[in-house]
Amino acid sequence: MIRASLQRRDHTSDGWQPIKEFGRGFVKEVSAHLARLPELPRNKRAGERLPIAFQTMIATMVNAALNDPGPLHLADTAMTDALAEMLTLYVANSAADSARKSAPGAGSKA
Repeated sequence: MIRASLQRRDHTSDGWQPIKEFGRGFVKEVSAHLARLPELPRNKRAGERLPIAFQTMIATMVNAALNDPGPLHLADTAMTDALAEMLTLYVANSAADSARKSAPGAGSKA
């Protein structure tokens, strides 16, 4: 989808609009499904971190499609695995952020 979107894009000022709309809808729909995972509903920051994780993931795929810098390539299954792990760790890490902020002594200077 990323490669096809880049190839199909027209060169008008609004050329990216359909791609942006599709991307926003995709992220919203997938985020709604992911938010139902047992680990995420109790995580207050998961909802705000999912779109950021998707932005990072999509940007990495666009870079791989345009520049193919390696070490992973767009067609590698390792790319899929690495991006899924990155997304999961980033979103799940918000729970660790919350725990650190609410821990006794958090925010106080020693």
